Amino acid sequence: MIQYLFFELNQEHYAVKASIVKEIVNYVEITTIPKAHKAVMGITNVRGDIVPIVDPKVLFDMPKTNITKRTSFIILNIFNEEKQTTSHIAIMVDLVNEVTTIENKDILSTPQFGTKIEKKYIENMIRYSKDDEYVTVLDINNVIDIQELSKPSIG
Repeated sequence: MIQYLFFELNQEHYAVKASIVKEIVNYVEITTIPKAHKAVMGITNVRGDIVPIVDPKVLFDMPKTNITKRTSFIILNIFNEEKQTTSHIAIMVDLVNEVTTIENKDILSTPQFGTKIEKKYIENMIRYSKDDEYVTVLDINNVIDIQELSKPSIG
């Protein structure tokens, strides 16, 4: 059994392992960073910690997030193998739903095709019995690819 945090992007359900989530915070103003990667919206201050904000929708070729009263940041513990350090990086989501424990039998492999986002961003799929639907679990190491996101935007 594994706990997952469920959230929405463009009215689609996604999940991440709850074990990598540091905290969830409501949207706060973001300071933009000139020439940052197109998916890096900027940085913000969360209780004295400067946290980069990534909009996964940009990586998934979806329209950028429209800020609403339900927009949230999921602050993740991202381990940098090269530096052997953990950083806090947030993904911006439309809505945070819940944390739920999923049985091992409901953790499924990634389909070979037919997914709404690139396969490299998918860790696996889970059967979410609440609505009997299949939910994409994001592969955070590929969504938050430090080396890729550190590249400046071109243009």
